[in-house]
Order: sequence, then C-alpha cells, then structure tokens
Amino acid sequence: MPVSVLWLIGNALKRTPKVPDQLIPYVLGIMGVAGCSVWVCATRNTTALSLFTAFTQGILVAGTSVWGNRSL
Repeated sequence: MPVSVLWLIGNALKRTPKVPDQLIPYVLGIMGVAGCSVWVCATRNTTALSLFTAFTQGILVAGTSVWGNRSL
C-alpha cells in the first residue's frame, strides 16, 4: 500500500509545474521514511532497531515508487 500511495503522490507532484522533477524523489523519500516511521513506531516499541527498520523501509518504498514510475 505505501508504494501505491507514494506513486500517486509522485504523479501529482510531476503534474505540478512549481515542483522540479529532480526534487520529486527526495520528497517521496522523506514522505516514505515519515510514513514508515509512524507505522513501525505505532506497532512496536520504539528502539534503535525499529527506527532503522522504519528508515530502511521508507527508502525502499520510495525507491520502488520512483523506479516503478520510471519503468512505465
């Protein structure tokens, strides 16, 4: 689900003339990390491992969203 949400946000940002295309992966990366952090911290105890997990998942989700958009 996070990949599809970021994909839709990325498409909306791409259609916005005020947002340069080079900035979109960074925005999606920040949103992916923030979303995964909320999810992981809400379902687990907040430890260093869960913060690392959230960061890693956020980067992977954003990367998949950007790569999926580029492959089409």
